[in-house]
Amino acid sequence: MKKLLLAVAVAASLFAVRADYNDIKPEETSKKAAPTAVAWQGSNAKKLAAAVDCKTIAKLVETDESMAALLAKVEGAYKTDPIVATQIMEISHKVMCTKCDKAPKCRERWVAQLIKAAETSTDSYRTTFFLDQLRWCGRKADVEAVLAIGAKGDKAVKDFSEMVARELKAAE
Repeated sequence: MKKLLLAVAVAASLFAVRADYNDIKPEETSKKAAPTAVAWQGSNAKKLAAAVDCKTIAKLVETDESMAALLAKVEGAYKTDPIVATQIMEISHKVMCTKCDKAPKCRERWVAQLIKAAETSTDSYRTTFFLDQLRWCGRKADVEAVLAIGAKGDKAVKDFSEMVARELKAAE
């Protein structure tokens, strides 16, 4: 009986510690934490608008070198400048615009640069970031390259590349 009471007391004290550990204290975390994505976006609205302005985006996709330079700015997990990530995502969407006569040619070049960036990446986070962009603008013709990228990566990259390949096969 003493052992049972001791076990219950120990468990209760551990739970009390864990409960405090998991307790959400907004007054403390709000002072230390980074802003939420929505808060950051709101406070940087003008900067974001300028970063994805058509003239700015046009300069970023002007040459293969300018595209590669933008993609080279992608860093490891949680280190990429959100403006850079937003510009890359904007380009991945714009090259799919059916109303723009320049989009198909730009799409080919952009996809080639994304594949090249993913192939040469040695960081799993960066590689999956590039693969995720290929989900938007890649084609069936890119499935083999996507799978080859996955074959060189760790399990997470391999699994993600297989998902991207399935989506590209189904897209066209």
